[in-house]
Amino acid sequence: MNRSKALACALLLLTCLLALPVRAEWPVTVTDAAGRQVTVPHQPRAVLLGAGINLVALYLYGNPETGTVLAGYLGFFLLGAACLAVGQFLSALTHNQIVAALATASLLLALWFVGHLQNFQNSALLRDLFGYLSFAGHFNDFVSGLVRSDAVSFYLAATAIALTLNASFLAWRR
Repeated sequence: MNRSKALACALLLLTCLLALPVRAEWPVTVTDAAGRQVTVPHQPRAVLLGAGINLVALYLYGNPETGTVLAGYLGFFLLGAACLAVGQFLSALTHNQIVAALATASLLLALWFVGHLQNFQNSALLRDLFGYLSFAGHFNDFVSGLVRSDAVSFYLAATAIALTLNASFLAWRR
């Protein structure tokens, strides 16, 4: 058995293990710090199986670079953490879910495309600032297989700042 097929089998086994049922009584009701409640009617399964099946097929029928795949997943995880933290903070600022969703989508789109403003700036400082604030610019490094410390620290800092602002606002509002 060659290395790629062994890795594919290991990923398939890991996917099956992750899809095992959790010992919980469904539906599950979760309450956040603001006292809002969300009820999950049944155990989610499709999210866990989706990525695993794609990886198995990728390794069975292709010859991907494992480092690039892992770097992409790390970047996706860090980007997701930053986006969720920003969304959670904007959700804490308002009582209306639609306003929170629209504000989150607007801010995240702005942070994704802010790097394109580099081309219109005469000032080197503004070019560098817009390039650094771009979520897409840092994510492209991960997709290329590069795990750069500045990209990792950017996403961790964005997550930490948003969560700190969220906790501070909720403590202030009480």
